[in-house]
Amino acid sequence: MVLTAGPVEVNAEESPAAAFFGGTGPLAGAIFEAGDDPDYQYVNDVLATLTQAQAQAQAQAQAQTQTQARVAGQRQTAHWNPAQTAMNNGGALQGDALELTWSIIPDGTLVVGQVGEPDCNSTLVASLDAAYGAGNWQAEMQKVWADWTRLTGNVYTPAVPLDANGTPIEATPAATWGLFPSTPGLASVRGDIRIGGCFIDGGSGTNMLAYNFFPNNGDMKIDTDNLAGLALTTDFHNVFSHEHGHGAGLSHVCPVNQTKLMEPFLSTAFIGLQHDDIRAVQRGYGDRFETISAPNDTLGAATTLDPLTPPDGQTELQLSLDSTNDEDWFQFSGTAGDAVDVLVAPNGLTYPEGPMQGESCGASTPLNSLALQDLSFEIHNTGGALSVVDATNAGNSESLTGFVIPTTGTYYVRVLGTGTDDTQLYDLTVNQTASPTPPPAPPATPASTPASTPATHTTHHTTHHTTHHDHTAKRDTGRPWSYL
Repeated sequence: MVLTAGPVEVNAEESPAAAFFGGTGPLAGAIFEAGDDPDYQYVNDVLATLTQAQAQAQAQAQAQTQTQARVAGQRQTAHWNPAQTAMNNGGALQGDALELTWSIIPDGTLVVGQVGEPDCNSTLVASLDAAYGAGNWQAEMQKVWADWTRLTGNVYTPAVPLDANGTPIEATPAATWGLFPSTPGLASVRGDIRIGGCFIDGGSGTNMLAYNFFPNNGDMKIDTDNLAGLALTTDFHNVFSHEHGHGAGLSHVCPVNQTKLMEPFLSTAFIGLQHDDIRAVQRGYGDRFETISAPNDTLGAATTLDPLTPPDGQTELQLSLDSTNDEDWFQFSGTAGDAVDVLVAPNGLTYPEGPMQGESCGASTPLNSLALQDLSFEIHNTGGALSVVDATNAGNSESLTGFVIPTTGTYYVRVLGTGTDDTQLYDLTVNQTASPTPPPAPPATPASTPASTPATHTTHHTTHHTTHHDHTAKRDTGRPWSYL
């Protein structure tokens, strides 16, 4: 099933929040089913109302977090402010990770309708149980959170203990869903992301499948009348993940060619976040090593790569420099005389990319995500840089083969980039090979030499020993570098 998605642009005159962002978009995102032309006037009315209602309450928090402009290709509307979350754990700036809690509102909770939709009581749990089976949909939601955790520095935590089916369900009575200013997350009570569902517009016509608010409100509403048409591990998974994309601050990207989760049409040609989505999310919240407590931006917080097991060493994929101000540090245990190989390879491709404009996709232009930043790296010990590698231009790998560890201790790889202030994905491989020339063994304690042993025998033995080690030292110490 192909699904169309919001948000639809809100006119700046209609929405204070849209004016705050320069008239560029709403603070809520909707998703629609294909097959019928959406009533865009209806959609605009709904989204304008949602945006107006929350704009006043959120403007101050947004002003604090909207400190750096986004590159157009990334489509980030806002970054969460940890001060507006239940745990207040993490950073508020571009590239900072944080902790978000999530919960399911219990069936029977009043869900306040927006323009064109009535108030209703949530039936999400019963509806999902009937469509997919108790425990199955909860596990699929956890897969979505695991995907976002694996690809960002963010942590997604159930706000309340899980029930027997794995549901972090709020206690009854719960706070009403849909009132503004939004009900903030509260530890052990309700999540920053509150998920509910009931009637939006039914299973036909405009057929809005779900909508989601933008930070600092991550709440999601699912139209339970459409679940019969959504396969759990494909459609529902992508709808849920797409909607949280809006909840994380991302809006739509075009064209519609079934390559990106945040396209207006959701596709089952893939599952979960794709290349452009990963770039967008990591621009906002960093990669998985940009952790909340210790992002690997300094030597002191370097990511440990040990053990560097030959013959392939250790490879880490889909890392990123989320801006030209970012730098990534990695550490490993080096043994004197061992050879170290390092490869930093940009991860990207050329693809058309552009914004959604109002009701449709605008013009797209080619984006070469392989060459946004010119990568380089350095090898350090605690005393400073031992080797600087910057031999190629943007879009090409940087490598060093056979760097000999001078003394046993801790060593570091520092990855840097210059160029376009945009997310540059890269892959890192570090390998350490034992020295082919072992250090000379300490001389054995000589046995007592009988008085009758000729002195010339001892001299001959010593000469032979020296010759043996000279021969060993001439062995080939090189090793071809391969990257798998």
